[in-house]
Amino acid sequence: MGNPLRGRDAELAAVANALRKAGDSGRGALIYLCGEPGIGKTALAQAIATQAADDGFVVGFGKAEELHQIAAGAPLLVALRSGPAPLLDADTFAGLAPLHHQPLWLVDRIASVLADLAARAPVLIVIDDAQWADQVTRFALEMLPGRLAASPVVWIIASREVPPAPAHAGDVDRHLLVLGPLSDTDLDALATDFLGGPPVGSDAPPPARRRRQSVPRGPAAERSGGRRRRRASRAVRRCDRRSGAAAECGCR
Repeated sequence: MGNPLRGRDAELAAVANALRKAGDSGRGALIYLCGEPGIGKTALAQAIATQAADDGFVVGFGKAEELHQIAAGAPLLVALRSGPAPLLDADTFAGLAPLHHQPLWLVDRIASVLADLAARAPVLIVIDDAQWADQVTRFALEMLPGRLAASPVVWIIASREVPPAPAHAGDVDRHLLVLGPLSDTDLDALATDFLGGPPVGSDAPPPARRRRQSVPRGPAAERSGGRRRRRASRAVRRCDRRSGAAAECGCR
């Protein structure tokens, strides 16, 4: 197994409880993992999927793409037909193809297939980077959790955005986990995990604190920061004049 997940014990415990409840009660759940880019949503979702599989769930994992949206509904379809043990066999998956351009019928058919599957074992479906999901996937994620509320089908939707309450979720058990930044202790542990050992020198401060200590403070730092911001602003204006359009910077 890879490096351990750091600083997410509370989130892992909350999801484990929801999965256990779904398995025991035979009812579905909808779990949102939300947070800014790079906060650790994917790592947490992968850890949850691994643990769920160990606990007897059948698991599908799909990911929406910002640029390479190969087909409508692809993130959900990939979740159903990927990995070493796909949720759907080849014939069942092929049976969805004629409904590709009929979202209402496609979602209805997926609901029936998942209900049949959940009658044999609890199901976990993870959709990562859902902020990039296409309209068909969004429609499916809006409809399916409520449709399958009476079956042990758990949905984990990882997104940068905190979504609105789904209009068609019915009485499905819903959870919202908003991920915050890791503590300095957890960041230091991560650094040790990936570096293969503690920082060189027994007296060296841990990486997170050393990083904080290196950040300039005081009036001089404020003046320097102001100059950098003014230079950046002038650079952006020059770029605008050259391209005729404002440049989009950073992550959305």
